[in-house]
Amino acid sequence: MSNSNESKQIAKNTILLYIRMIVITLVSFYTTRVILQLLGVEDFGIRNVVSGIIGFMNIITTSMVNAAQRFLAYDLGKNNIDQFRTTFSMLVNISIIFAFVGILLLELVGPLLIANILSIPIGRLFAAQVIFQFTILSFILSCLVIPYTSAVISTERMNVFAYISLFEAFLKLIVVFVLYYISLDKLIAVVGLTVLSSLITNSIYFLYCKHSIDGCIYRRIWDKKLFNQLTSFMGWNLFGSATSVLNVQGQALLLNIFFGPIINAAKAIADNVNQLAQQFISNFYMAVGPQIIKSYAAEDKRFTKQIVLYSSKFAFFLISAISIPLIKNMRPLLSLWLGSEQVTNEMVVFSCWVLVLSMIQSMDYPITQTVRATGSIKKYQVVVGCQTLLFFPICLLAFYCGSPAITSMIILCVIYSCVQFYRVVTLSKLLDVSVIEYYKSVVFPIILVVGISSFFLYFIRLDTISLFQLFLSLSISFIIVLLCAFIFGVNKNERSIIVRIIKNRIVLFKK
Repeated sequence: MSNSNESKQIAKNTILLYIRMIVITLVSFYTTRVILQLLGVEDFGIRNVVSGIIGFMNIITTSMVNAAQRFLAYDLGKNNIDQFRTTFSMLVNISIIFAFVGILLLELVGPLLIANILSIPIGRLFAAQVIFQFTILSFILSCLVIPYTSAVISTERMNVFAYISLFEAFLKLIVVFVLYYISLDKLIAVVGLTVLSSLITNSIYFLYCKHSIDGCIYRRIWDKKLFNQLTSFMGWNLFGSATSVLNVQGQALLLNIFFGPIINAAKAIADNVNQLAQQFISNFYMAVGPQIIKSYAAEDKRFTKQIVLYSSKFAFFLISAISIPLIKNMRPLLSLWLGSEQVTNEMVVFSCWVLVLSMIQSMDYPITQTVRATGSIKKYQVVVGCQTLLFFPICLLAFYCGSPAITSMIILCVIYSCVQFYRVVTLSKLLDVSVIEYYKSVVFPIILVVGISSFFLYFIRLDTISLFQLFLSLSISFIIVLLCAFIFGVNKNERSIIVRIIKNRIVLFKK
């Protein structure tokens, strides 16, 4: 496939994933609201706290996903279908091992936490224990499906991934519909039916991969060398994820100690706002990730460099097109969502700075994915992890000196900006791109777009909680940021590519 066709494939996959995201987000908002009404606040809270017991296991599954997608895409980039078959089978073996270990840990810890530690009404202890078992089953299913979903994504069959995800969203709507008509304990029923829907979608992934993707048939093999490579890769990814979690939890702890639960609530609201922007950019990452690994594996470093530079810049423009309008309209947005009497200055300020941090971090993924493509991630993860962990002692010192709560977000932004420089230095050693070239091609256009768009947005004054006025302000701000990115953020060649992709978007869907 030519570089032009690969760029078109990225564009097509990105559009499909955005359609998926919009539908799933709408379904999620609706089902969450209805389930809250059907269960009541108490049972809804029990469901969340019980499912939170296995929350730490998500770090492990995330590391497994990163490893699976990297190694499968790398084998495809090398056009080594035999190695792809071996990697797939070994990933199935590892997912079974991880699921088994997860069962042992959760069964040892979970029931004790529910019975003795968590604050659950005595009359709902049995229901809590039952849904915990369903939650363990959900974790098992999420582990076992990783090789199959990773195969779909690595082969860039985003249409299949989107369709199955949309079908899963449809099943969630059916679950809500069924809850209205059953007389069973609704807390147990909703969790059990949710697990059943996951089992159905997992079966679809299994059948599709078995019959439609060459190499996705499990064979009883054991490759010790590949096992060590996969687990080592997962382990160092786990270290990187763990440092991020420690920073998040450390910030929450320091805010609680020095400023109390009100500031924690403000940070929680800010994180919810940030999730919207993160969903918007994660789909772009999913589309571009396999191309980085495949091109590096094929030793086409010229295209790898091109896609890393383009995706770093475009990722920032995508998330800024959402984040800057949200920052501009944060107070009226929060007022409409929560009620003006509930919105505090801390909520507004934290929400704005969290989005600033997300924009800074948006350039991380293409570089990190390039490092993952090499397979040697130990040094990179250790250095990045240790640099980001400086946040806790620096923030602790700042709070002891009397700094306000928002200082924690400013420190995070400064640290991740400095870490980004190390990432660029690492990239310069892997590809034929100097630090100066990266900043000239990516960072300087970004600064120009942010500066010019902020200048124009300064003159838009629509401080109101009217839904129409807020929608108008968000829309105008969104358009201004995109226009500034198109005019000032991309060069002539990039601009012509964007125009060509837009003109051919219908053709892309028909192919």
